Amino acid sequence: MDHLSNYVLILLFCFLVLLCCFFSLAETSMMSLNRYRLKHLARHKNRIAKRVLKLIERPDRLLGLVLFGSTFSNILVSAVFTILAIRLWGEENVGLAITILAGIILIFGEIAPKIVAVSYPLRVAFLVSGLIKGLLILFSPLVWGVNKITNGFLRLLGVKIKKNVIENLSQDELRTLVNEAGTILPSAHKNMLLSLLDLEKLTIEDIMVPRGQITGIDLSTDIEKINYEITHSVHLYLPVYEGHINDVKGMLKMRDVIPCLRQTPLTKDIVFQILKPIYFIPMGTPLISQLLRFRRENERCGLVVDEYGDVQGFLSIEDILEEVVGDFSSSLAYQPKLVELQEDGSCLVNASINLRDLNKQNKWQLPVAGPKTLSGLIVETLGFIPPSDFCLRIDHYLLEIVAVKENKVRKVKVRKEEGEIEKKASYRE
Repeated sequence: MDHLSNYVLILLFCFLVLLCCFFSLAETSMMSLNRYRLKHLARHKNRIAKRVLKLIERPDRLLGLVLFGSTFSNILVSAVFTILAIRLWGEENVGLAITILAGIILIFGEIAPKIVAVSYPLRVAFLVSGLIKGLLILFSPLVWGVNKITNGFLRLLGVKIKKNVIENLSQDELRTLVNEAGTILPSAHKNMLLSLLDLEKLTIEDIMVPRGQITGIDLSTDIEKINYEITHSVHLYLPVYEGHINDVKGMLKMRDVIPCLRQTPLTKDIVFQILKPIYFIPMGTPLISQLLRFRRENERCGLVVDEYGDVQGFLSIEDILEEVVGDFSSSLAYQPKLVELQEDGSCLVNASINLRDLNKQNKWQLPVAGPKTLSGLIVETLGFIPPSDFCLRIDHYLLEIVAVKENKVRKVKVRKEEGEIEKKASYRE
């Protein structure tokens, strides 16, 4: 380079700094890409997105080229600047020249381009991808040789080389993405997506109507009472039993019984004739599996039974859909108020309420791993059925038993306490 003029060396130096900047942009932008957005663009016939996606599918080749180019340009820029510094400032100022060179490379060859690439990874990757692809073709023998040596060394160390860095999202990662969507997703849509993800973790016991709350028709009662219960029912399906819910005879669909009511007085024989066979659901069935079974077997509801065949609850496809999209039941259906806000800030709660529903309604965090109802949680925590006016604390919630009837907790006053509570559960009479 001694025969080159200072002007040519300055131009060469500027070109090499730009080359360092280019490889720094390429490396950072390619490694900072949103792979899922890139795949989305590629599926929509974006030619440049397809090219970039193909480049990052082989990170060893891409990084081999980029790092080789970056290292080579850094060596050349150092050599050119050293010659320039000696010519302009003399050999005694080489130390100062090295300091200046380090600052130039650090700012213009590393920090500035990397910040730009991180801020606009997709735009930068699209801009540099064409030249990167051309350089890969041009230097493919060199890149191939370097990668073979590097990969062989890594295999000796027990490192497995992945040819494709685009991996599928786990459920937890997908849940995090939904939570961090911000204003991109309306809160209702976000809750629906999170509920869909939670279906994998839930079983039918989490949302079924408990045995004690099942509304049905008892054939052992007189026909007038049966007529009244049918004509005043707000449910589409009613299990029909005789004397006891375990002695179930069939499922009564309201759309089948309404024509009978119009034509002739209803009798027990007519009820028997229009009954449909009961669809039984074993306890412990995952919620998502049951939803698929309802669809596959063209069923809308069923009775949940335990290993002994005893009825434990009622489940309909609407219950599963409400778990995902929220309550969409008709306003004509009377829904008893299970939670009432009190003047002192506490809540008067029907103890038969499902714990997951209670947590959703009030944004609480009562434990849901064990019992499914508030009553069950209280009894499990204490180990006995408490009397009225009994108080206990579960996590940071103070519970006061308001009503107990027929060996079952009926009403509870719940207050959320501020601050952390050291003991998980304590109680006082």
